[in-house]
Amino acid sequence: LGGSGESPFGCFESCWQMMPPSQYLAALNADDETPGDIDYTSIYSAFDELVQPQFPESTSALDGGTNLLIQAVCPGRPVDHAFMMVDGAVEALVRDAFTKPGTADVERAGGLLGVCTRTFMDGADPVSHAPAIMARDFQEGFPNFHPSNAEPPLECYATGGC
Repeated sequence: LGGSGESPFGCFESCWQMMPPSQYLAALNADDETPGDIDYTSIYSAFDELVQPQFPESTSALDGGTNLLIQAVCPGRPVDHAFMMVDGAVEALVRDAFTKPGTADVERAGGLLGVCTRTFMDGADPVSHAPAIMARDFQEGFPNFHPSNAEPPLECYATGGC
């Protein structure tokens, strides 16, 4: 990237937004990460290839929230960015956070054994569904990629300008 934040290479707009020093990241980090009287839980992975950095301090951790590194809950669990959406342990913690008062709680979600022995979320079988998903994506234009050469402008609600 040059000083203008532009590149001759196309990328998803979200890629530009995730790269420092994007306007999106600046707006996201400008105010209180956990505003209001709400319980916040961040579940993240040491193996996330998109949300970086995770070490020495995780960019996924929220000040004022409960932060759960899935590998700290279930040591060695091979969960990356995309697999978070079908992982059974992640689902158990998310379901607990959404359906019970407070933030996600490992014991309340089934304890280490109940959480960490779940492979896929309920109803998900990415192994048998993957061929159909890939066929659909290729048929519809995988994955509807419209490259951008720069970060898109922020919406007014992100800048407080509405």
